[in-house]
Amino acid sequence: MSASTPRRILVLADRLIAAPQLLETVRRKATKGPIDVTLLMPAFPVALDPEGLQTSHTLELAIPPLAEAAGGFVQGIVGHPDPFVAVCLAVHRTPYDEVIISRRSPQVARWAKRDLPRRVRRLGVEVTVVRPQLPAQQPQAH
Repeated sequence: MSASTPRRILVLADRLIAAPQLLETVRRKATKGPIDVTLLMPAFPVALDPEGLQTSHTLELAIPPLAEAAGGFVQGIVGHPDPFVAVCLAVHRTPYDEVIISRRSPQVARWAKRDLPRRVRRLGVEVTVVRPQLPAQQPQAH
């Protein structure tokens, strides 16, 4: 990849997309060279969002701050409700250089139980995990 070729980054995020930790991670990546960012949000379960309107609305609200952090256009896609399946399908369609997994605390236990970062690494992409802090949480050492 040449210095002018954008690094393709897939951001897998749940509902806490505009968290400062995620935006700062994307901003840092953008300072290292051009990036092409796609935001992937797993769909809400059909029982909670039968027409997909809630997921689409959340995605629309999340793109502007992420685009500002990335320094350019961000594509948004709604994926399969299972985060691993969503990433597999996205990576199959487009060769990404990196997947950033952003998980808020209530999701950590469920996604960690599935060992999502390790499973995504097996797809042959670099993985960065961002754990946004909710206001009531204390910052944790990484």
